[in-house]
Parts: sequence; C-alpha cells; structure tokens
Amino acid sequence: MVRKNKIIWLVILLVGVAILRIPSLFYPYSYGDQGIYLTLGQALRQGLVLYKDIHDNKPPLLYLMAGLSGSLFWFQALLLVWSLGTIIVFWKLAKHLFQDQPRPIILSTILFSFLTTWPRLEAEIANAEIFMILPIVAGFLLLLCGKKWEKLRFFSAGILFSLAALFKVPAGFDFCAAFLFLIFFFPQKKNNSPLSILHYPLLFLLGFFFPIILTSAYFASQGAFFQFISAGFLQNIGYLSSWQGKTQGTMVNLGFLLRFFSLLILIFLFWLLRRKFSKTLLLLGLWLIFSLFGATLSERPYPHYLLQVVPSASLLVGLFLVKIKRLEKIVILLVLALIFIVYAYFKFWGYPTISYYQNFLGWAFRQKTTEEYLKDFNPNLPRNQKLASFLNSHTLPQDRIFIWGGDAPCVYALSRRLPPGRFTANYHIKDFNGYQETIKAIEEKGARFIIILDDKDDFPELRPLVSREYHLFKSLDGALIFFRKSFKMI
Repeated sequence: MVRKNKIIWLVILLVGVAILRIPSLFYPYSYGDQGIYLTLGQALRQGLVLYKDIHDNKPPLLYLMAGLSGSLFWFQALLLVWSLGTIIVFWKLAKHLFQDQPRPIILSTILFSFLTTWPRLEAEIANAEIFMILPIVAGFLLLLCGKKWEKLRFFSAGILFSLAALFKVPAGFDFCAAFLFLIFFFPQKKNNSPLSILHYPLLFLLGFFFPIILTSAYFASQGAFFQFISAGFLQNIGYLSSWQGKTQGTMVNLGFLLRFFSLLILIFLFWLLRRKFSKTLLLLGLWLIFSLFGATLSERPYPHYLLQVVPSASLLVGLFLVKIKRLEKIVILLVLALIFIVYAYFKFWGYPTISYYQNFLGWAFRQKTTEEYLKDFNPNLPRNQKLASFLNSHTLPQDRIFIWGGDAPCVYALSRRLPPGRFTANYHIKDFNGYQETIKAIEEKGARFIIILDDKDDFPELRPLVSREYHLFKSLDGALIFFRKSFKMI
C-alpha cells in the first residue's frame, strides 16, 4: 500500500496528460507534414516502396507508424499511448539518476510531461521528434540500469538509439552524447586496458548500426538502396542544415561551424572538469548540449525541434534539487541558459495553447459548428473535406489523382488516394526539379483527376497537359477539378 501511495501522483499525472491530449484525437487534416506521413503510410499499405515509388526526406519509421495507423485519428491515438509510455520510461530513468529522491523525480517528470504535451511546442502533433524521445530515453535507461547481462544491455541500448535515428536523423546526436559518455566519463574496468575501455562502447556502437544495416539491406532487396540512403539520410542532412528550403543544401556554413566548434569546446571543458562533477551532471550536460545541437542543426525555428532537448533539460532541472556542490548548480544554470539563448537567437515560433483548447471545447459543447472548428485551423479545411468526399465517390482506391496546391498532402491523406508520381507536395517537385518526372507519371499512370487548388505556384508544363488530356469537370469552392477525357466515369 505504501508503494502504491508513492506513485499515485504519477497515475494522476498520466490521467491529466491523457485528458490534455483528447483534443489531439480530433485534430483535422490541416498539418501539411502529417498529410505527407499519412500519404506515404497509405502508399506502404498499397505495397509501394518508400523512396523509390513515393518520396519524403525522413527515415522510414515515421511512415511505418502512419501506415499502421491508417488514419489521422488512429495516428494521434497511437501518439497518445506512446506519450504515456514515454512518461513512464522517463520516470524510471529519473528514479535511477536521482536514487529514488522524490522531489527531483516528481519535478523533472512533471516538467517533462508538460513540455511534451504543450501545444506551443507542437507536442500534440505526430511528428518524428515526439516519437523518437521514447527510444532515446529507454536507451539511456538501459545503459545505466543494472549490472547483469551487460553485453546484451549495451547492444540493446544501441538498437534503441538506432530506432530513434530511424525516426529522424538528429537523434543520432543523442547517441553521440551517450557514446562519448561511455568512453570518457563512464566508470571503466580496473585494469583500464584499451580493450576493457572500448569493449562496451563498441557493443553499443554495433547495436546502433545493426538496425540501420538491416533497413539498408531491405531497401537494397527492393531496388531502392541508393534512394533510401539519399532521401533518408543524405538529403535529410542537407535539408536539416539549411534554412534556404533546399534539400540539396550544404552542411558547411558559418552558423553550423560556430555551433560545432562551440560544442567541441564544451565537451573539452566537461572532460577537463570531469573530476569535479558528478557522473549524473556529466551525462545530463553532454546529453543537453548534443541534443541542442541536433535541434538547431537546421537553423529553422520550428518549435517541435525543441522537443529533442526536453528530456535532458527536465532532468537537469530535477538535478538542481539534489544536494550537490555549488559549482555544479552554477554549471546547471549555465547549461540551461543555453536553451533560452538559442531560443531567442533563432526566434523559435510558438503556437497558441489557450485558443487551441477553447476551439475544441467550443466545438465539443456545440457552441461552434464543425465548419467553424475546422476554419480555426485552416480556412480551406471545409473545401478540402468536400474534395476528399468527391474523390471517394468518383474514384476507386487504386486510382491515382494529381493535386497542385499547398494543401495537396492533406487532400491526398483525407481521400486516401495517391499521386501518380513520387511527390506529394509542391515543394518536393520544386526542390527536385521534378516537373517533367511528374508530367511523365501523370501520362503513364493515368491520373483520373487533376485538381488545381490555386495557380499561384507556377507549373508551366501542367497547363498544356490539362488542356490536351482533360476537361473541366467542376469547380468546388475555388478548386478546379479536371477529368481525364480517356477515362470513364465511375
């Protein structure tokens, strides 16, 4: 009974988080990236090969999750359960690090739960960053807990970090923090021989590369190895490291170099002062500076990138309550200050919280119509839902359609119809100069409908094709729907 009373606060916290996430279950198809994830997930369900038949620039696990979910509701429901599981694993890690001291455990766990639920950081949306936190935290927990089955533990921990990186590349920086900690700061064998020092880190490294090698082998068997490496990793690096919006960007720029050398200096300082600090502070300090580097790799101000920093930051706040040296408390404050400096420097965006819940409650208690509820997210959502309904009644599930306009990914996802070519979003076609490839795909695979949501973005090759092969079927709230002349109506 005593043990149950000790964790009643955790049960209340989990219930509270679940309640706060209820509005996310009714999140509409308004977030473009989610539209892409679900469209690629639909492609997986239809047997298409990622990167070769359908494209986006992230590793495959997020699309696999979207494919398993099948719809936005179940995708968000999966995230809700995933988030509760993440909180439990984080709590276990906090218990281990703080040796069952209640105050830092409770504070860090509550802070972590709040930040990973906060709409201001887009925490309610199923992005890669929110999913990759669980394997990262579980990886650290496995590394630090217990003394049995050490070889298996270190290998398995590497696998967990690899799974995080297969959600999104920046998770590799959390792995780097753990790897450096094992080599330079983790208690070693008494003889301190090179083999003794490197034995477990090498197992950890092997575990990290094992899922990546298996995944590469799978795509090689599907004839998509180079597309997987390029889109899942190489293009991702260019995309992440350039705010110019080009996936072919370069990592070498002044801002990146300054952050990289700052990271090296901080690592060196931690190593110099390693005997003055506790192992917990060294671990959390390394974890935070590496995760902050990963979160700012792109120099893009998307708030969900900062979710990567939340676990280490929350634990550092908890560590401040532990009885430690004054110097260590100063170091904690300085390291945490880096987050606010970076936040201000890159001018990270923030999304409203109160109005998000007000909009949901107004709809749930019928003070708002469904159309008003949808328009609060995006004025075009009612139109997009009408388009999806039209496509579901006028096409078969295997029919291809082509949509040109900013809301294209959401309409694909809503209608559960696929584009004829690899690209699901306008910017994909632009970034890869995929105009001719797209036209060729439309001609060869026979898109039953072409829908032009707006003609602000130029696609000059599309107009002659539409004039030659299609006729205007109808206009729906400003969207032009063209039907292919050689097809029969369903």
